Amino acid sequence: MGLLLKVHPLNLRGIKGNALTKDIGLLLLRVVTGTGFVFLFEKVLPRGGVWGPEEWFVTNVADMGFPFPLVFAWMAVLSEFVGGLLIIGGMWTRYAAAINTGVTFVAAFIFHGGAVTGSGFSATLFFVLCLTLTIAGPGRFSLDAQRAI
Repeated sequence: MGLLLKVHPLNLRGIKGNALTKDIGLLLLRVVTGTGFVFLFEKVLPRGGVWGPEEWFVTNVADMGFPFPLVFAWMAVLSEFVGGLLIIGGMWTRYAAAINTGVTFVAAFIFHGGAVTGSGFSATLFFVLCLTLTIAGPGRFSLDAQRAI
């Protein structure tokens, strides 16, 4: 007799049956993580009247060997900024967190060479925070939980 596994579709609203304290914890995690992306890694808002990634960031992207460094730099800064706003509100949280897991993976383990201390600490920290939100979901205090998805 074979082993029958029941596969459940991805639940985008978070872990079912969460206790109130877990949902409060996920809310705090989302707000801190999203705020960090919007303000700490902020590279898209205008500086000196110019919108978008600064030249040093485009140069760093090129130095990592990415083709079309300006395009990849724009993708990174938009994922951090827009994704940060989505994470704060808990809208499409798993998608935004998953994309930013990839962005912060590149920052932590390619650009910073896996240095989890010093200059690579914040990238590594946000990699873990985004990975956690990708796995756990946004919790019940989110727009995702209010939508029928």
